[in-house]
Amino acid sequence: MPGPILRFNDTELDLGRYQLRRNGNLLRLERLPMELLVLLASRQGELVTREEVVERLWGKDVYLDAEQGINTAIRKIRICLRDTAEKPKYIQTVVNKGYRFVPPVTINEPPSTISAQDSTAPTDAPVAPPVLVRIRSFRASFLRPWILIAVAAMSVLLLSAIGWYLYTHRSVDRTPISSIAVLPLENLSGDPAQEYFADGITDELITEVAHLHPLRVISRTSVMRYKGTRKPLKEIAGELGVDAVLEGSVTRSNSQVRVTGQLIEARTDTHLWSGEYTREMRDIISLQREIAGDIAREIQLHLLPEQQTRITTASPVDPEAHELFLRGLHFWDQRTAESMVQATKYFNDSINREPGFAPAWAYLSTSYCIANNLNADEPKAGYPKALEAAQRALRLDPGSAEAHTAMACTRNLFEWNLEQGEAELRKAIDLNPSYALAHQWYAWVLLRTGRPEESNNEMGLALRNDPLSLRTNLTYVNDLLQARKYEGEIKQALEVVQLYPENVGIHRSLAEGYEHTGKLGKAKEEFDKFLAGGGTGNSPRVTCQRLSFLQCQQKFYKLDSEKWLLDVEQRRKNGYYVSPADYARIYLRLGDKRQAIRWLESAYEHRCTIVLDLTLPEFDELRSEPAFQALVTKVGLPRAVQ
Repeated sequence: MPGPILRFNDTELDLGRYQLRRNGNLLRLERLPMELLVLLASRQGELVTREEVVERLWGKDVYLDAEQGINTAIRKIRICLRDTAEKPKYIQTVVNKGYRFVPPVTINEPPSTISAQDSTAPTDAPVAPPVLVRIRSFRASFLRPWILIAVAAMSVLLLSAIGWYLYTHRSVDRTPISSIAVLPLENLSGDPAQEYFADGITDELITEVAHLHPLRVISRTSVMRYKGTRKPLKEIAGELGVDAVLEGSVTRSNSQVRVTGQLIEARTDTHLWSGEYTREMRDIISLQREIAGDIAREIQLHLLPEQQTRITTASPVDPEAHELFLRGLHFWDQRTAESMVQATKYFNDSINREPGFAPAWAYLSTSYCIANNLNADEPKAGYPKALEAAQRALRLDPGSAEAHTAMACTRNLFEWNLEQGEAELRKAIDLNPSYALAHQWYAWVLLRTGRPEESNNEMGLALRNDPLSLRTNLTYVNDLLQARKYEGEIKQALEVVQLYPENVGIHRSLAEGYEHTGKLGKAKEEFDKFLAGGGTGNSPRVTCQRLSFLQCQQKFYKLDSEKWLLDVEQRRKNGYYVSPADYARIYLRLGDKRQAIRWLESAYEHRCTIVLDLTLPEFDELRSEPAFQALVTKVGLPRAVQ
């Protein structure tokens, strides 16, 4: 419905339509800055204290950094109105007190109000023009009484409208937002080669928003499933199990970057907040933290002092160093031996440009850890590099969940110090409860220290924060298998089939689950699906048609292991590193227990991570061998998972 319009200079503030216009052109201003502008303009010429602003816009019982919220809102109003604090044309700051609205303000009442002034007028009588009254004239003592009465009535009407507006736009009665998904930012640069940049900014923004716990934030690997899709936001939120969705875009032009975003409440499909941020590339981290802070204020999170400090403090970063870091993230996320080589190179290059950039150190450390876990590098060569990088990351940013996760990885995989590794992972999860990778690696520790139930629960938390990630889903399936929770493993594997019908390897996992539950017919069906789509060639498939499931499985393992042995031998001859762990698993599959144990002993001498798995079901066939038992004792592992 029509409402009062406040006019000042060449600008008008339409309370009925909730719009700000200059010379007829619509100006974009977010909700909180808009409410603050309404409050200041309605009190033109008067001092409005910061305490009044907090009470009117947030309420008395506010649990967030409202002072920072006021500063941000004032800054956004000034940007929108092209105003400055040094030479204010609109908003004057009264130091340590509050603010004063500078220009004269006139009020234009809606036509419906004016036409109602004379109900006896003929229907064809001309409509009187809108009444314009300067707010300053309200105090003029020389006005006639009838004018004062009219002005007073209009003032009451205006203040009532403003009060109604402020009340109805408050967010205190809104359903609390406890979970959010940051969808992939759209690349608006016009250059498809910049997709990695948009994805990298998305990843960093997710990290910053995830520090706003207890807000639960979905991991990047799940939200990337929606990159380039046009699915309704409400449907996306339902699939991810979140209360709100943040979507937006990123544009990079020369030395500047612009990020836009809007927050949508899923249940009602209501627009909660929007913002546009333009910064120099050096201030990209500050930009992301400002967005996180604005979201926190909009959904009224109770932030701890350390969270508030993180939002308001961010060091500049060399643009080229940041660019190299984002390229490293692109390869880091692929998790292959080859991609880790590229990731390590880019992270090192980033650090050479900007030695004080903590995220590059943290991801460099985990790159060495992942390469070790993939048996892609000599552990003794990677350990000092991983340790140094983790230590540097922690010194630069002790509040980084990624840095603590990097240190945990170093403690676990290189030092075999699972107790300290667990402590670091607990710290990482305390800092960022939404960090799915920390939950996954904590589950890894719990399983290898004889706590399979806790491990499965931790993987459940990882999946809750990363529900659509193929990697996380497969890790959960494997965790259930290793914990001998076969019914649960079958259930989870069937969900993966629904999510990723094109994934062939899951049928092999299903076959293993059915085998352990005695359902050999179903196991054979699933193994046949695996052989049909796994690129294994015709030989195993034809042979298996005449064999039982167990015979078929044994035949496949033999052929696959013989091929694997040829591959690693060729790699070794070509001068590449080949881990003793690879030989151990090959001979275990071939049924050669003596050779398998011999290579496991070599893996122990080389500090290979495989020896931390000796209590898991994979090595059940060796468990009765005295040499194997002696090795388990030497490693100092708990009893096998039962």
